[in-house]
Amino acid sequence: MISETRQVSVSCIDTGDNRFRITTDTDTTRLAASLQTTGLINPPVLLETDSGFRIVCGFRRVAACRQLAWSKLHARILPDATDPLHCVRLAVTDNAFQRSLNPLETSRGLALLSEFYPDPASLAEAAAPLGLPGNASLIRKLLPLCRFHPDLQDGILTEHIALPVALELDTFSPDEGLALAGLLRSLNLSLSKQREIVGLVKEIALREELPVHRVLDASPIRETMADPDPDRNRKAARIRSYLRRRRFPAITEKEERYASLVRQLKLEPGVHLTPPPHFEGPAYTLTLQFRNHAELAARRDALDRLLQATVLREILD
Repeated sequence: MISETRQVSVSCIDTGDNRFRITTDTDTTRLAASLQTTGLINPPVLLETDSGFRIVCGFRRVAACRQLAWSKLHARILPDATDPLHCVRLAVTDNAFQRSLNPLETSRGLALLSEFYPDPASLAEAAAPLGLPGNASLIRKLLPLCRFHPDLQDGILTEHIALPVALELDTFSPDEGLALAGLLRSLNLSLSKQREIVGLVKEIALREELPVHRVLDASPIRETMADPDPDRNRKAARIRSYLRRRRFPAITEKEERYASLVRQLKLEPGVHLTPPPHFEGPAYTLTLQFRNHAELAARRDALDRLLQATVLREILD
């Protein structure tokens, strides 16, 4: 229970103790400006200790007061004997019911609760009333995030690394996961392309019996990343193409040869020839697009010319 609200010296507050910290936001510029204008409307919650005060709720508020060089502030004080679980509940709800928590903040809240509810089912039951996910499957995915390397956490927060991919990177060794995370953060890819790159690198490393960092240190990747061209989409396309050629050399060779032969066919607009997926079957697809009878007749003539092309025979053979 909160026993009293009183004025305390800012210097007596231990800002290095992050035991109950949930928020990932450390920018207090706007908050400090608000405090300077309106004052401290919602006092932080502090736990009294033998050496001073530990922050339970209000890390950014205390930091903003320090930024303003305030010597004292009003706070709600918890006695030293307060149940730690009560402190955790206060910390979680103070954050969860003010705004939507990002994945890392959610993970921090769940990690605090898991100290008292180690069983997944009981953790889910305890989390839901506090504004945290009550789904055990989602909790299992989010819980590890708060122990990830800061670089990987930053990638999640900036949305340069999708959560499913971050969980995949956690299965690599720390150095390998960080190397992949650095590449993904630089390229800023969609989820599907992130998964593609991680999967290709992993398969190449396994097939060639190389560590991941050796795969990523290949000249085509280093040269692409060092290219001053700021277009990240172009860089990503070059790296994906290189990795795919390295992982599937036979298929890539067939694709490149097929593309060269199709260019020699000089197909007219509205005529499209599609090979079997991965060149693993005998059936090709020919698509004719037309809007009227005259265009259909033109496509028929184009088809007649196509049937006479020796390049077509080379493709089909």
